[in-house]
Amino acid sequence: MTPLRAKRFGAKAGFSLVELVMVIAILGILSASVSVFMASPVRAYFETIDRATLTGAANTAIRRIMREVQAAVPNSARITTRAGTTFLEFVPIVDAGRYRTAASNSYPTQNDPLSVTDPTDNSFQVLGPTVNVPAGSQLVVLNLGYGNANLYSGTNIRSVTSIGPALQTITFTPTTVWPGDSPGYRFYIVNGAVTYACTPNASGTGTLVRYSGYAIQAAQPSSTLLAPLVGANGSLVLDDVTGCTFTPGPVSTDLNAVQMALQLTRSGETVSMYSQVHAPNNP
Repeated sequence: MTPLRAKRFGAKAGFSLVELVMVIAILGILSASVSVFMASPVRAYFETIDRATLTGAANTAIRRIMREVQAAVPNSARITTRAGTTFLEFVPIVDAGRYRTAASNSYPTQNDPLSVTDPTDNSFQVLGPTVNVPAGSQLVVLNLGYGNANLYSGTNIRSVTSIGPALQTITFTPTTVWPGDSPGYRFYIVNGAVTYACTPNASGTGTLVRYSGYAIQAAQPSSTLLAPLVGANGSLVLDDVTGCTFTPGPVSTDLNAVQMALQLTRSGETVSMYSQVHAPNNP
């Protein structure tokens, strides 16, 4: 018998260097092709996230300003611009109600009306629900936004001396006669003003800042580096601001229609938001 040939053990099959180089080259071509098709969807995904983030931030800020302006004293909004910064100021209402204008014959104890023609009158009774008056509050009646019926510089604002919760009678410091009766015999309790200062920047580093906790001023604050804003409570509302406008101007704001436009930019993405708020103007 012919002897069987011994099998060779230990011999290994593999790739040659040329084959390995070819595989690497083909994988590189495939990877480059895939990256071309994937780059646009990935980029669009992140751009969508940036736009959604900016839109949400701008929308939240505008809605916040709208709520505050609508809850402010009628005809108290005023706007000014200085050194590239636009300032929107208004006076928030702490509490409000209706005042008694005549003594009651049926209820002798309810005989403390507000006499707007008596410069010595210093109190009145509240009609309806009681009101809460924090320390440092002021009383406003008939705010028309001009002349003596202007809480910033007129004679329709007084310092309240009755402080506390659930008050049925309001006492205040008398000064002079009031400009007149409110058509609905309304009064407002206020405790300082609020300013939104918007400073846009084309590079996307502009800001919108809210200032509160400062006393009402005759002249509208127009600098964040001077009193009263420099000592007020400032909180950042928005960054990435590239455009910002509050209109109409100081004269037309008596109509209590404030138009707001914001433009935010981040990573090359820009969104613009516009809104108009109508606040009640019945004093």
